[in-house]
Amino acid sequence: MNHIFYRSLFITIFMVWIPFSPAQTVKKNVKWQSVITVKDNAGNQQDLIFGQATEATDDIDASLGELLLPPYPPTGVFDSRFQLPVNYSESIIDYRNISQTGITWKIRTQPGSSTYNITYSWNKNSLPAGTFYLMDMFDGLVFKVDMKNTASYTNTNSALNPVKIVATGLTAVSEPANPAIRQISLQQNYPNPFNPATRITYTISHSDFVTVKVFSPLGKEVATLVSGVKPAGTYTAEFNAGSLTGGIYYYQLTANGSTLTKPCCLIK
Repeated sequence: MNHIFYRSLFITIFMVWIPFSPAQTVKKNVKWQSVITVKDNAGNQQDLIFGQATEATDDIDASLGELLLPPYPPTGVFDSRFQLPVNYSESIIDYRNISQTGITWKIRTQPGSSTYNITYSWNKNSLPAGTFYLMDMFDGLVFKVDMKNTASYTNTNSALNPVKIVATGLTAVSEPANPAIRQISLQQNYPNPFNPATRITYTISHSDFVTVKVFSPLGKEVATLVSGVKPAGTYTAEFNAGSLTGGIYYYQLTANGSTLTKPCCLIK
């Protein structure tokens, strides 16, 4: 597979995936949320939603509207996203758990213009009690902006990318006891990219009917790896894509009343 295939693959994915703005209605289990708008010199922009919620984790939380993004588009195509702390996951929405009193949100931006001016703007009145700083990844050695006293900042240095929002002094709220919360986990497949086989590891908290399925980018089911009752534990399923064409596929775990989905890359 050559670079021309990759370029057209990424462009196809982003034509389908990126041109939307995340819904900004507050969900019932969200404690607070805010929006930071990232804009480049050519006028391209992306709204990124961050906040705290019950049931939120440091990974993708589909129940909160977080979507796992595909790989970055080719150079010259605008893109801005949160880089989550675990599993190399990335999303334009990132809620963290209400029990955390200190949180860092990492933002990586790829400009769509030849010059690097990137402007970040936000509503300072939407931020909860605590301190909020937008800063470089060197813990504010080059710039450190108090988000409670300022509503925007323009970064002109491409070396200072990603940037991060650092919040401290947040009011912790105990997670309510609820046996239905986060009862499954799904790891990134390994190896990835792969050809022709890869392994998918998942965990369920109690016995249940479990399915692990694989879908094409268009949502067509191409394989069922698991379909049956399993006791609580950690399992590994093998996906052999020997009969499929190269590209991005999505594998999905459903169990314990929840569903998790992750992408994988088949190279041929």
